[in-house]
Amino acid sequence: MNKLLFHMNITGLLASGVGGILHIFNFPDSLSLPFISGMFEMTLGSKLTSTVEEATLFQQTVMTSFILAFNGFSIQAQVASIIAATDIRFTPFFWLG
Repeated sequence: MNKLLFHMNITGLLASGVGGILHIFNFPDSLSLPFISGMFEMTLGSKLTSTVEEATLFQQTVMTSFILAFNGFSIQAQVASIIAATDIRFTPFFWLG
């Protein structure tokens, strides 16, 4: 999914918007692409975050922690499919991770 979004330039468009938000928090814009990638696949986003040389170790740690706490949409979708046949609600898992 990440590769498809990247080749369709959707990741770049989303990253440019996220870059502005990151700039408000004094994070380098170069963390925006790893952030978007991490929203879909947490391991890829974490790996990309660790390669951003413009970011301090603290900024990389904060970004990786956020990505891991969110779990990525792929994990969210897996959990939703597993609990779909039960009476467990998905909303608390989505918001509380």
